[in-house]
Amino acid sequence: MFYDHAKKLLATGLGLAVLTKEKAEELVKEWVQEGELSKDEGKELLDNWVRKVDTEKEEIRTRVQKEVHRIVEGAGAVTHEEVERLRADLQRLEQRVQALETAAADDAQE
Repeated sequence: MFYDHAKKLLATGLGLAVLTKEKAEELVKEWVQEGELSKDEGKELLDNWVRKVDTEKEEIRTRVQKEVHRIVEGAGAVTHEEVERLRADLQRLEQRVQALETAAADDAQE
């Protein structure tokens, strides 16, 4: 019965919002000790919780990154990649200018 209730919590994600891994482990251990779950059921439940939390955490991270990117673009700010590309372009241009100056100096000496 408790196991079915916990599975429902897992399915809806309600339990995950308030449980840390340590608290979840304590809760499952308590249910196993009280005979509400077998050790295998407890392990399966905990594994499912951890997997669900990891999945939700990654989904949240992805959503946050997309939103930050959207805000940065909307504000007209440049990204790190754009700055690095501009640095590389600037370095190539500086090298070209240096080469042209050297060539012009060599021509002037002739």
